[in-house]
Amino acid sequence: MVDPQMGNLISTSYTQFRPFSTSTAVPANAVFDSLVLTLSLDYYNYGNPDNSQEVISIHPLTETLVGAQPYFAYSSASFDSNPLATRDIVVSADVLAGKLDENNDNNPNNDHIDTLQFFLDPSFGQQLLALAKTNSSSWTDFLEFREIFKGFALVGGASNEKVLGFTTVNDNIKKFSRMILYYHFLNTATNTEEKGTIPFSLSSTNGVMGFYGLTVNRSGTELSTLTSFHQDFYPASDKRYVQGGFPIVTKIDFSRFTEYMDTVQNAILNSAEIIIGPANELDELTLPSALRLQLLKTNNRFQPNSFRVDTTGFRFSLLPTTDGIVMANDTNQPLSLTFKEKSGEKYLSDFITEYCQALFDNKGQAPKYQNFAMVATNPLYTKSVHRLILETSDITLRIYYTKPVLRNNNN
Repeated sequence: MVDPQMGNLISTSYTQFRPFSTSTAVPANAVFDSLVLTLSLDYYNYGNPDNSQEVISIHPLTETLVGAQPYFAYSSASFDSNPLATRDIVVSADVLAGKLDENNDNNPNNDHIDTLQFFLDPSFGQQLLALAKTNSSSWTDFLEFREIFKGFALVGGASNEKVLGFTTVNDNIKKFSRMILYYHFLNTATNTEEKGTIPFSLSSTNGVMGFYGLTVNRSGTELSTLTSFHQDFYPASDKRYVQGGFPIVTKIDFSRFTEYMDTVQNAILNSAEIIIGPANELDELTLPSALRLQLLKTNNRFQPNSFRVDTTGFRFSLLPTTDGIVMANDTNQPLSLTFKEKSGEKYLSDFITEYCQALFDNKGQAPKYQNFAMVATNPLYTKSVHRLILETSDITLRIYYTKPVLRNNNN
């Protein structure tokens, strides 16, 4: 993906695979026919909005992925430089977006299933079939199997212009990611030739692991010196950035709210509204459609969802999710800042009165609860590279309060 504002980006995916079942014996006289890898698109794409020629290659991993080892967006795994298969496709962002909208509506009759099929190198398939015939522990025990067949790297071409998303799930309804080995054999009992298949899973539901790795070249941008993680960074332009993948977040510190309210005697808080915008698309790269505020620890890492807030004054304004602690809005739902049109400009806004009241009432605990990361939720930052660029002045907390007027009883 080419991005002159935040740097060019390359995404590579890594996945293991394993037999769905090893209980069915493969005939000793089985003869290999073909090995087909099918990837089910999830319609995510980002980059050049026009039609573009995209190349995807499948390479065998030369490094075993281990579940006990953490993998991050900046991680990678070694793979053979010789591909097992390569596909050259034309991708239309508009077509993919239209199909995604129809898949997410309430009409199941207009749903779409789009897959990419790769016919893998026959020699690789023959090695798989040879191992299957042995029915040894190297075939039936995945811990041994993954040491021999370590998995795949999905690699984009050097001239690609989009990041594409796919799912490794196979639910036989809407998602069909899988690999199938086809073979034939002579049934000696009937003296007839028959066909057989060996299906393989790429899904974590079957104990298979995988991850995506991102490589970013930020040279030529003001983010070029942003090289460390979990560190505060102040761009020279004073702009604020949000991007999925790695991610880059905009940190919001609410300490100024309590500082200001301390200067207003006897103030009664009526409402508090956070407003972000105007936000405009740059270089034709679309914006995320919704954001949230996720609680940060003092070391700039996300506060885990195991962090207890139910016994504090913030229990109605901070909610645990699978990804961490997020700010709630005034309806006690996870804050979801969604773009709205106003005078031709795009803004995000929501009311966070409950949080601000808790922040003011619990000043002693405030430092633990006043720093948040602005991250994308649609599409979710953990599986997207959508980005947003703002001016610092585009992020506003608007406070509405009542200040009592003290009257002299003699007047």
